[in-house]
Amino acid sequence: MTVSSSGNSSLVEERRRAIERCIDWVETYGRQRMEEDGSHHDYPHVLKLDRIEFVTTTSSDSDKNAAPMVGLFAKESIRKGDTLVTIPEACVLSESHPLLMDLARVCIDSAMKAFRDNLTTQWKQKSNTRNPWNSFANEQSQGRVLCLDELRLALQLTLLVYAHRVKASIGGTLGDAATHFKSYLEALPPSYESLIFNWTDEEMELLKGTACHAVALRLRREVEENWEQSFASVLEEYLQQQLQPNDKVDSTLLKESYFHAICSIYSRMHSLDAANFASTTVTAETNTRTLCPLLDMLNGDKEYSPRCNVHVLHYPGIHVAVQATRDIAKGDEVIFSYGQISSQVFVTKFGFVPVASTTGKPLIDGLDVVHVVPPPKLVWEEGDERRWKSLTSDKNKVLERRHLTEFPPEDGTPFAFMGSPIDMAKVRGSESWRPVYLNNLHLYALFSLSNDDGAEVVVEPFEPGSIILDMIDYRLDQMPTIDDDLVSNASGNKKTAILCRMLEREILTMWRHAIAKQYECYGETSPTTGKKYLPLRGQKEGCAVCQTAFSGPLKSCTRCKAVFYCGRGCQKEDWKAGHKEACKPVSS
Repeated sequence: MTVSSSGNSSLVEERRRAIERCIDWVETYGRQRMEEDGSHHDYPHVLKLDRIEFVTTTSSDSDKNAAPMVGLFAKESIRKGDTLVTIPEACVLSESHPLLMDLARVCIDSAMKAFRDNLTTQWKQKSNTRNPWNSFANEQSQGRVLCLDELRLALQLTLLVYAHRVKASIGGTLGDAATHFKSYLEALPPSYESLIFNWTDEEMELLKGTACHAVALRLRREVEENWEQSFASVLEEYLQQQLQPNDKVDSTLLKESYFHAICSIYSRMHSLDAANFASTTVTAETNTRTLCPLLDMLNGDKEYSPRCNVHVLHYPGIHVAVQATRDIAKGDEVIFSYGQISSQVFVTKFGFVPVASTTGKPLIDGLDVVHVVPPPKLVWEEGDERRWKSLTSDKNKVLERRHLTEFPPEDGTPFAFMGSPIDMAKVRGSESWRPVYLNNLHLYALFSLSNDDGAEVVVEPFEPGSIILDMIDYRLDQMPTIDDDLVSNASGNKKTAILCRMLEREILTMWRHAIAKQYECYGETSPTTGKKYLPLRGQKEGCAVCQTAFSGPLKSCTRCKAVFYCGRGCQKEDWKAGHKEACKPVSS
């Protein structure tokens, strides 16, 4: 048996059989390639089924109807440098595949032209300007979350999935391509409940207040708009030409195929050649995004995670391979790196938050971003752009106030905190140092305290920091604390959303302390709200100084054992601040 299964679900059994058929298909083309190349080939086909196995299981033991999950595991010890799997290029789904090139020219190019024309029209309606704080406004994505090459491959897959589902109704080039990739199409997951596109309203509600929420909403709406405004009519017209005169395109099935393709591409694709990644003109020849059967079933983790033990190698014109980067013990899962991406991307792209194996709590990454927008009391009156213009050196941009709304805007914001403990420590320990990305916050605070007529005013040292703290506290109020029982009892998408909120609360809490220390705000009173700034005490099992709860292992004071610290820096700070007098040794 080449594929193991766990659980009694019929869905699991169906997925297991589909994977076995896909393995047979890959092996057939691998052997064929070896026979064509002869004994002189340097890279023979490898699929070490005596040493590895694809394990299919349900995502939850309590939910036998859950979508089957797949992982690749070592059946015996594997040594560093061993090649575990190779996928011949005949089995790799890419736009440059000979069977798909014609589809690109007669259909995909037309669909992407409709997409670009539609975006151009939208930009003209908005005075042809881009929000300078729109983190998605780059040439490769054309101002959208999904990049052009991702969309092109998704449309190719949409046609294949639809042709496969309607079976004999479609012939010609598309029919031949669907027949060729049949085994792979059947091995794709039947559903993608964990991906952000399919989260319920209740699950999305748990993300509210996080920076991830606006991105997720935008992504979901973008996928729907792309279909309705750009892709549906082009694909329907093309498919109608492939059908018999009396047949008609099933619009509902086609849309389902599109959403299934988007989920597959967004969560499972590989980029085999990054040379053209920045290209603004994507064609079938330059599109680097691919789907690799069997390889796309490998699970991944953050780059440099100790769990990662393989990497993917591409031998152009020959095959794609998975090679061990270190020794892998029997029973270990084969894990590759998803690259340097933020937890926000993990949630929206893969449907989970990486957690520490020791604590089960989220891992803070320097790439994690928490957007902060001013509370309503700090938002300027309509038409007042003087302070806002001070935040950009590009005076030719038409600036918008959309980011100055109560909730995080879809187009991003200049007010952001990065999840960098190193930056936090430096801000806390210096009187003036700020990372570049925090300058906007500082300037915003200074100009908010100045007179409208530009006259010089005296600003107390703590006042700029107090405004920043007001903004942080406003966001923390939007994300109430999470009870430990709620975390332990949650599962699936609900748990992912809760962990995401925990992560952003942690980052904001740590930054709150760092900024309060630099601006010496503790003990001062807010000029806007009248409240007194104090450390956030009472967080369960948190650091006594900076309140962090899971950025690292907490250690107790060796003398009194009564207080906990995240590190030596906080312990020294607390000792000087008064713990030296309060600390009492534990009685023997």
